[in-house]
Amino acid sequence: MEKTALKPIVNGSANLHLTLEDFADVEFATQKHYIWCLIVSMQFANSFKDVDHKVFEPFISDTKFDDITEQNVLELFSRIRKEYKDLENRMLAKTADHRHELGRKIYQAQSKLGFGGMLEMDFDRTLGYISACGNWNDFKASDICHAIRTLEAIIPRQDYGPNNPNTGHKIHKWSTKHGCEYITLDFDFVNRETADRVNKFYNEQFKPKGRSIMADSIRIEETECGHGYWKLELIWWWD
Repeated sequence: MEKTALKPIVNGSANLHLTLEDFADVEFATQKHYIWCLIVSMQFANSFKDVDHKVFEPFISDTKFDDITEQNVLELFSRIRKEYKDLENRMLAKTADHRHELGRKIYQAQSKLGFGGMLEMDFDRTLGYISACGNWNDFKASDICHAIRTLEAIIPRQDYGPNNPNTGHKIHKWSTKHGCEYITLDFDFVNRETADRVNKFYNEQFKPKGRSIMADSIRIEETECGHGYWKLELIWWWD
C-alpha cells in the first residue's frame, strides 16, 4: 500500500506528524510557514489537545518571522518542535494536577449528598475521584488508578489519517456510578470500524486489566444507534 503523503500545513496549522526528513524535502516558503505556525501556536491553549485553558501559560518564542532563513530552518525545526513538545508536557502535567484535585472535590461533595446515578468525567478527574474513594473489599484505588493510566495510553483514538487534525483526538469518556461501584469506559456514536477496534481493545487490554484489579464483573455492552453508529460501554463492577 502506498504511503500517504504528509502535508506540512493542515487547515492552517503545522502537521505534527511531519518528520525532519519530510520537512527537508519541502520548499523553503512552506518550511518558513510551518515554523511560524508552531511559534504562534505556543501562545494559545487551543493548540494543545487535552490541555485545560485555565492552567495554560503561553510560551513566547524569541524567534521572529524574519529570523527564519534557508540556512537555519532545519535547526529551527528541531528546536521549535522541542519547545512545542516541552510546553505541551508541562501544560498536560499542570492540567492533570488541576483536574485531579477537582475529581477529589467532586467525590467529597457527592459523599455528603449521597451517591446515585452516573457521573461522566475526563481521565484526570476520574483518577482524582477514584483516589478519594480509597479502598473497600476488593476495590483498591491505587491499583485501579494504575490500570486506568495504563489503558489511557493505548485506548483507540480517532484515526482519519496523518493529514487530518482530528486524528489522535479522544473518542471516549470515563464514568462512575454509585460512587465507585461501577467504572465505565464509554464510546459514543462510533462507526463500525472503530467499534471493532474497541472490541479488540476490550478483549486484549480492558478485560485482562479488570481481572488483575479483581473487579467482580467485567463486560462490554454494545448498542446500535442507527445510521451506521454504535455506543459501547466497557464496564468494571465491584460488589
